Amino acid sequence: MGALPPGQHPGAAVVRPDNALIADVRRVALTPGRRLRTRVAGIFLFLPLLARVRFDQLVAEADYPGSRMVPAPSALLSLLALKLLDK
Repeated sequence: MGALPPGQHPGAAVVRPDNALIADVRRVALTPGRRLRTRVAGIFLFLPLLARVRFDQLVAEADYPGSRMVPAPSALLSLLALKLLDK
């Protein structure tokens, strides 16, 4: 029998974390007329501006790195959101 990992005792139950759901940015619906309640509504004032300047195309042309899990535009939008929220 092999050696046990540090801190594990013989006969102890093995505990594994739950698999978390994966967020899919393609499922977000920002259709006109949709209502959202939030304490930080001001951040949504930038959405039309970002759409007008075609933020996703700007990021693609700048060749920012990204992954299938977190595309580059999503990563930069999250950083922008933190900046706008003063976090």
